[in-house]
Amino acid sequence: MRVENKSSKFASEFDAHSEFFDNALSYIDKPELLESVEVRLINNVPSKVTNNIPKREKKSKDDDFYPATEVLGYYTREDGKPLIYIAVDTIKSIADRSKIVSYFKNTLAKVLIHEFAHARMDMNGENSKGGVNTWIEEAMANLWTLETLERASKTDKKFKTLFEFTKDFIKKQPENYAFWLKLYDMGIVFDERWQNSKAKIDEPFFFAVTDF
Repeated sequence: MRVENKSSKFASEFDAHSEFFDNALSYIDKPELLESVEVRLINNVPSKVTNNIPKREKKSKDDDFYPATEVLGYYTREDGKPLIYIAVDTIKSIADRSKIVSYFKNTLAKVLIHEFAHARMDMNGENSKGGVNTWIEEAMANLWTLETLERASKTDKKFKTLFEFTKDFIKKQPENYAFWLKLYDMGIVFDERWQNSKAKIDEPFFFAVTDF
């Protein structure tokens, strides 16, 4: 994984877990992404990204600990270059407030894999929009994350805790992120037909489902 610190005050704490992250990412099904996509560490996600997140009806005081992933990191292209931005300082702040064991390390790992999922589904910069992106794309990224960590946990027991943490994290995220956890539990798997057809779709998410 290629990493560059842009503005994070806690880059050294990220680096302290880099071996753990690299080991977890070694289980993704497209390892070439680790060389082609650069990861940049930042303090927080810019408002131009977070302003597009649908408003969430707060149901629990713990909701703030399980936000939409765009609050914690995002995938984009700049001048055609695929980039992942990870809001290390935001994750650190939430971790300190949450008092949840290993929240910082495990959330960073979850977000990293989730954003590599977006890179995995990126069709040369042709990304879905609107309801399709809000529901299918984000949920599919979480599904791919779960599948990656399931493979990791079956091979290396130290990832079992991360796998269970991630399932619980996704379950408590906004509904459009938690959506595919229900299908994962039903045995539905990542389908490349979504990746290959999404650039043609510009309809609400329920039309996208029937397309593939």
